[in-house]
Amino acid sequence: MKSSPFHAVPITVRALLEQYANGSLTPSRAIADVLERLDAVDRAEVWTLRICAADLLARAREMDVLLGTHGRAIIERMPLFGVPFAVKDNIDVAGLPWSRGCSRHHCVRRVACLY
Repeated sequence: MKSSPFHAVPITVRALLEQYANGSLTPSRAIADVLERLDAVDRAEVWTLRICAADLLARAREMDVLLGTHGRAIIERMPLFGVPFAVKDNIDVAGLPWSRGCSRHHCVRRVACLY
């Protein structure tokens, strides 16, 4: 696996956002690195659902444009901008299947609701 700037920094939200802000890393490079790391581990059993790599990279490229246009201001407005994360399938996320904590109750909402 090739060396990348994402592997060289502590994996903290603050460090990641600072690299975005100072231009040493882009969301698309960070996501590509995360995908490389996930593929290297090759543990499909830990995922109920993974968003396909092409969709993740397309969204990350959109974020690259936002970062290029707005700079540090986009990070201040969106504090988790470009931060990779996982969501358990019992959490309601718009457009993703969720189980409500029970595998027989899978459904997909167009809009997520917070209760």
